[in-house]
Amino acid sequence: MVATTTEQSTSLRRRLVNGTLWNFLAAVCNQGSTFAVSVLVARVLGKQGFGEYAILQNTLATITFLIQLSMGFTATKFVAEYRSVDRDRTGRILGMCALVSGVMAVVGAVALAAGATVLAGQALHAPHLTAGLRVGALYLLFAAINAFQVGALIGLEATAEVATAGIASGLFTLVAVTAGVLRGQLLGAVCGLALAALVRCAIHHLLLHRAMRRQGLRFSFAQLGAERHILLQFALPAALAGYYSQPAIWLVNAMLVKQPGGFAQMALYGAATSVRQLVLFLPNVINTVGLSVLNHERGAGHGRQYYRVFRANILTILGVSLVVAGMLAIGAGWILALFGKDFHAGQPVVWWLLLSTIPESLSIALFQDLQSRGQIWQALFSINIPRETLFVVLAWRWIPHLGAVGVARAYLLVWIFALGIVAVMTLRQNPPIFFSLRAARTDPREPVLIAAAGGR
Repeated sequence: MVATTTEQSTSLRRRLVNGTLWNFLAAVCNQGSTFAVSVLVARVLGKQGFGEYAILQNTLATITFLIQLSMGFTATKFVAEYRSVDRDRTGRILGMCALVSGVMAVVGAVALAAGATVLAGQALHAPHLTAGLRVGALYLLFAAINAFQVGALIGLEATAEVATAGIASGLFTLVAVTAGVLRGQLLGAVCGLALAALVRCAIHHLLLHRAMRRQGLRFSFAQLGAERHILLQFALPAALAGYYSQPAIWLVNAMLVKQPGGFAQMALYGAATSVRQLVLFLPNVINTVGLSVLNHERGAGHGRQYYRVFRANILTILGVSLVVAGMLAIGAGWILALFGKDFHAGQPVVWWLLLSTIPESLSIALFQDLQSRGQIWQALFSINIPRETLFVVLAWRWIPHLGAVGVARAYLLVWIFALGIVAVMTLRQNPPIFFSLRAARTDPREPVLIAAAGGR
């Protein structure tokens, strides 16, 4: 028994280390290229043009999140949980997620192309952005499918494939958007994003099929009705959370650009967001690896390994976030100088957003336990709706007087609020386990979790 436990621990450690290293490489290329693209676009287009690029990018990201119906999130959860214990079911889950993603991608792209004029003219008060939104419909088509592909690869723990795709697509995005903005200004930059999304989707398609063959899996479209409870109990509430959260974030950005000098303020907020993402990229890597491993260990009934990963994620993410946020706060002025001399006024925005990365990272790490239990409906009403409602209210109150600083301050406060809620929900179910591994025995679905949840 001792040998078995030792072997399990060694295997778990190896999976975590390998997954983190591969995903770290992918994240460096993806986040590095995203940051470099933002700097370049700001340099070429100036403060006003970069503000327009930022609101277009935010709009496309929001709609992409909405139309994917959380299929990437769903694929990660259930592919990781069942791939070693039920291959037929895993194939059905993959087929269902792929089908939903494809249909919704087409619907979303057509809807955006048709409604671009209304969205740009009435919602953003910027009719000249209509062409950018229409080109963005192509980006939308491939980005929504890509979200499922990445989620499936993470669920398969295909870390080498994720890294390969991240490196290749990150470099191509940098080249495509650079060429686009230099030749076609704002519209050219959006064309570059669309082309990069197409290439990324093609790369992930090839690598996903390779990873599935290696594990003896294939897409199955038969008897998909047997998995409808996954849509109702997991994907639906996760999608509804996105339907509430993402429009709320977009609404705040739209309120900002409608103010006098709004696109300039949006430029400052966009630049500060790029810096914030530099802090989050490593915690996101750790969370990505941990998400798949946690669900796999849960499905296999390995309680001790489950809780070891859970606690290690929290401690590692806290340390990384504090160190990286502190370093970037010190160098905020130098980093903003990369965007151009007009961005120096964004330092207070950066500082507020860097503070927000601590509660945001910890909230995501703690939420993995709720996600692994499938408590998505509870999270929707207890976390998502209160958090985003508070964000909109605070931003509405502060934007007229503080501009981008008001948005950043609101962002910090709502993540502190969310961390408190997530921590309470997690501690209610894991009081002994949260602080010690001695309570973890065998199966996180049976004695330990039942006792920790108060018998529920």
